Amino acid sequence: MSYRLITKQDRLAARYVPEGFERFEHAEAQALVCLGESRQGLRVIVYTGTAAKPCANYVCRNEWTRLGAVLRIVAGRIASAEAKRQHKETLKAPHKLTLGQILVSSWGYDQTNVDYYQVTRVVSGRSVEVRPIKLHHTQGRDGMSDMSGYVIPCPDEFIGTETSRHIVTRDSIKVGYHQYARLWDGRPNYCSWYA
Repeated sequence: MSYRLITKQDRLAARYVPEGFERFEHAEAQALVCLGESRQGLRVIVYTGTAAKPCANYVCRNEWTRLGAVLRIVAGRIASAEAKRQHKETLKAPHKLTLGQILVSSWGYDQTNVDYYQVTRVVSGRSVEVRPIKLHHTQGRDGMSDMSGYVIPCPDEFIGTETSRHIVTRDSIKVGYHQYARLWDGRPNYCSWYA
């Protein structure tokens, strides 16, 4: 059995455009818009990027509805491309993390857990070494349950080992699978617990 690599040209050639439909290329949105009529009514088919399958295949009541659908898709693609470009620029910018700064991670499903980390070493422009630090429970506000309150970090009171962490944005790091820590703003953080 032999395998063949599917190329960009193969995917573009696999796009189905019914006979008699007008084709419009939108370079900025990287979209192919196909307009035409079918038995059901006015139809619009939109392919984006190099996808072989359409991202939109609508039958519209009138020309205005069809135009609105096309504008929504094209504007969304342009906004998405701009957001990706801005995110890349953000990643290129130097980070703001320095030695001794405290980062906070608030997480949990049925309860709100809070972890604090202190920057112990700036490794490079894309990573830092951090250590978990103790936290101090403060009193809850009036009317709050006995199973919630506020916590603040205890700087330089380390409770774990030093680990190297990748910087995600200018002031946050990834500390777990879906867990991030951001620069602490100096205010107590809400936490809750059950059991």
